[in-house]
This record gives sequence, structure tokens and C-alpha cells, in this order.
Amino acid sequence: MKFGGVLILATSMALLPGLACASDSVSDLNENVPGLTGRSWLDLLKQAMPDLKVGDPKSDQAATATQVKSMRLMPPSNEPLDPSRPIEIARLATARVAIDGKPRWIVLGEQDSFEAAPLMLFEAGGEGKLLDVVDTVGDMHTDMDPNGPVALGAAGAVVGVRNWHDNSNESFNQLMLVVVARDRFSLVTETGAYGSRSKDKDETEEASFAVRPDAGRALARIDTLVKQQTQRLAGDFQTPIGKPVVQLFRTSYRWNAAKGKYVKAR
Repeated sequence: MKFGGVLILATSMALLPGLACASDSVSDLNENVPGLTGRSWLDLLKQAMPDLKVGDPKSDQAATATQVKSMRLMPPSNEPLDPSRPIEIARLATARVAIDGKPRWIVLGEQDSFEAAPLMLFEAGGEGKLLDVVDTVGDMHTDMDPNGPVALGAAGAVVGVRNWHDNSNESFNQLMLVVVARDRFSLVTETGAYGSRSKDKDETEEASFAVRPDAGRALARIDTLVKQQTQRLAGDFQTPIGKPVVQLFRTSYRWNAAKGKYVKAR
């Protein structure tokens, strides 16, 4: 899969078989939420954005809002939401997961306009109560990783959020990994992937993540992998010269129960 002009691995390479939960795309917020009688996606999202309205069917926006309640920035260093600009949600990425034996909906308001990208956690029963919401915007486009949430064990899951844009000969991509545990989101890390092409050289980066069991810990280990490839070109933007030079960079994160968060492994 491509996000902008840089190839991004379309798999999370999960090493815990069967524990990835592919997300569904929702463009009509008036659709009923599966398993919640009489509750639409619009009803659920209004808990976070009280004046959310369904967009014009002729537009590229599924919904717009000007109000948002208690939405933390993820990460905290991101620029705060400009209250004078409306939130424009292009579509929803939705996935139903089980955490600590409780059914939950993880929902990302994907965007294509540099606006807020709310990542939301709801109960998947009763009234669909909002449990947590964070803003994951980091670039012009924000999408959920195509594999959706990946289980880290019975007590948590990790969500990959892709922020990206490209221009004529460059692409900027960012993989944000967010953990949901104890009914709250927390940031694990952000991994960048950059690509550029000139008449003499093509440089690409692929960013991916994997999870694998971690003996003695409640939640699995998370690995990020960046594959860098440089290909010389014959001055015509396309004809390769020789073989590409490939480098791989891996970083691991482990669950620290005492701190209640993931930390970089030594």
C-alpha cells in the first residue's frame, strides 16, 4: 500500500496469529452501529463532538463539527487544534476489539485537510459510551493502518495511525503507534519514513510494526522496522544503475507494568 509516494508495508507482520482486527470504512455516519440497537455512528461521535453534522453527500466530507470535548493531543507536542477552523472528517475507520474481556469499538475519524483526526474508544454495548478520545493528526492526511488494531494480549491492543503527504518529488510519512489499555489511549512512538526522487537517485523508506509475545509480561513486545532503499538512476528519473542499497533499522518497545506504559527496550 502507498501512503503518498512512499511505499509503506501493508502488513503489521503480527507474530501473534489471528489477533489482527482489520478495520471497516464508514462514510455514512447515519448507519447503525453493529450490536447497538438504535444507535448510529453519528450518535456515538456526538459524545466527543456535540455539534457534529453529517456532510453534504456531494462533498468529500462525511461530517463536520466546530466543538470538541476533552480531546487530548497525541503526542502532547503536537500543535493544539485551531478553534476557529471546523473539524472535517472524511470517513471513519472502525474496528471491534475485546480488551480485558470487554467489547470495545476503536474508531478513527480519518481526515484529508490538516484538521483534527479524533481516535475514539467506545463501549460496544449499552449506549456505546465514549471512554477516551485523542487527536492523532500529524499531517495533511490521517488514516488507520490497513490491518486495524493488533492485540497485545488479553489486556490491550495497538493501533497504527498513518499521517502523510507528498509533493512533486518528495513524500513524508509517519507511523504513530497508540496503545489502548485500561480503557485509555497512550502513545508508544512515532516512526518517520521519507522518500525523494531526483534524476540521479531514488530513495524510499518503508515503515512497519510487529508484535510478538514477551515472556513474563502482560502485553506483547512491539517492534518498529524502517527499511531504507537507495537506487542510483541514469540521469533520466527512472533507469536503475546497479543494485539498490538496502538498510534495516529495528527498535523494540516493552510493557513496563510499574510505569503503566511502553518503554524502549535496551
